[in-house]
Amino acid sequence: MKPLSVVIPIHDGMPNGDKFLWHSLEMLSQQTFQDYELIISKTHSTMGRNFNEGIKRATGRLIKLLCLDDHLTHKNALQDIVETFRG
Repeated sequence: MKPLSVVIPIHDGMPNGDKFLWHSLEMLSQQTFQDYELIISKTHSTMGRNFNEGIKRATGRLIKLLCLDDHLTHKNALQDIVETFRG
């Protein structure tokens, strides 16, 4: 089991969604913490349903929901999340 699942829901209604997705993937590749699983969820339905489907598939101990237009503020953002919940 990975310590973290990153769930990115995508949907057809997002203009330039493909560019946002590539940006998200690039941003994740630059993170210092790399022990995560990535779930990209697309159900051709509502954003909320995409989130739920991604969460159902996640196996990590923690889940980070990442919308396409979200931004991780620095390269240690995922590490900070995991360390915060390790106590």
